[in-house]
Amino acid sequence: MKYLLDTDILSYLSDSSSIFFPRVVRRMRKLCDDDQVLVSVLSFYELENGLFSATSQKLKAQFEVFLRTIREQFVHAPLPLEGSRVFGNLKGQYKTQTGISKSAIKQHDIDFMLASTAIAEN
Repeated sequence: MKYLLDTDILSYLSDSSSIFFPRVVRRMRKLCDDDQVLVSVLSFYELENGLFSATSQKLKAQFEVFLRTIREQFVHAPLPLEGSRVFGNLKGQYKTQTGISKSAIKQHDIDFMLASTAIAEN
């Protein structure tokens, strides 16, 4: 089976004090050897933004180590072309079903892109 980790899950893995850390680690330990864990290129974009936005040298250093570890440990998932069609449909359906405003839904574009990648890649 293939799994696509989003940026939040990666953040939980990087922070052992997070209340979600134990649950994510338990779930990761249940994976089989033939399971494939992917990280979207979009998560790297978000994490690089976190690195740029870090307010202290200590936090910047932690981000750099974390980014290097993720690059080495996980397969990188590009944005699939099929995902663009899924993205349009998914975002449109969400907007219709929730009535969310055009400006509010834009804040979730990366989440929709990650979901679209996961759907397109099964």
